[in-house]
Amino acid sequence: ASGNAPAAAGSKAGPNAGTTAGTAAQPASQIAMSDGPAPKGYPALVGHPVAVILFAVVVNKDADVYNLTLPQVRGIFAGTITNWRQVGGADVPVRIVARTPGSGTRANFDAKVLGHAEAPFSSYNCLSKDAVPASPVTKCEVADTGTLLQRVNAVPGAIGYAQVADAAPFAGVESVKLNGWDPTIGA
Repeated sequence: ASGNAPAAAGSKAGPNAGTTAGTAAQPASQIAMSDGPAPKGYPALVGHPVAVILFAVVVNKDADVYNLTLPQVRGIFAGTITNWRQVGGADVPVRIVARTPGSGTRANFDAKVLGHAEAPFSSYNCLSKDAVPASPVTKCEVADTGTLLQRVNAVPGAIGYAQVADAAPFAGVESVKLNGWDPTIGA
């Protein structure tokens, strides 16, 4: 951060970073960027869309899957689909790599794609249910998009969600179509 600007904070933490008092003659004002709506309890925050960020469901290329339906994605995150062969892919177990609960990306994915909150994490290593063996899903959680993409890139059968532009440099990551639609601005 330069000058008096506060350091960057996450989607959910950002509003608390901008709580500086002004005066009647000089009201305080700051600009905050977020990938989600203002949290409850901040009535003075007013949204003004200025950009679009494209998100995609991303999979490790070993899954050999290039198109998923919304019910298939929901089934994967619910644990009813546990192997990629169940959706026409390779015989590789599904391993979910998700963002941590405070993430704005996760909040949007849960609301717009799943329609509910994700199942709790079950894996420390993203390969097995080493944290919660009885879980219906193998799911690890990471704090940022870069780590999510590194894990999806490295873990056979991994699935996650990320910004399309961030996923592009990873050779082992495929941005899949959702219901036949590419993750593009025209979709």
